[in-house]
Amino acid sequence: MECFRIGGATLVLGQRFSIPKIKKWLYTGERITSEVAKEWDIVQEVVAEENLLSRAMEVAGSIAAKAPIGVRCLKALLDSAASGMTEDGSYHLETTYTRLTFDSEDTAEGVRAFSEKRIPVFKNK
Repeated sequence: MECFRIGGATLVLGQRFSIPKIKKWLYTGERITSEVAKEWDIVQEVVAEENLLSRAMEVAGSIAAKAPIGVRCLKALLDSAASGMTEDGSYHLETTYTRLTFDSEDTAEGVRAFSEKRIPVFKNK
């Protein structure tokens, strides 16, 4: 039997959706519409093709405007949670990343910018 890897998608799908629904979808190769993907929470939003690049750039710009250290730490924490990390491990990692971000120059810059009512200039430090 030949198998192929789809990047852990079967694990995620099996955890998030009913097994019978996922089996039918995967066994039949049935295509789903963007509306169904949104309804199942597989995608966050549906955008017309002609607006796709501008919307992607808008979202990317919103993320890029945040402190890089904070974004990186949040990504690591969420990835760890999704991988089944224990509660104790998650608490330890969250405590470590909280200290890392709070002690950063970017956090101080964010607080200053907020109090001065200006856009922060983060330096990833």
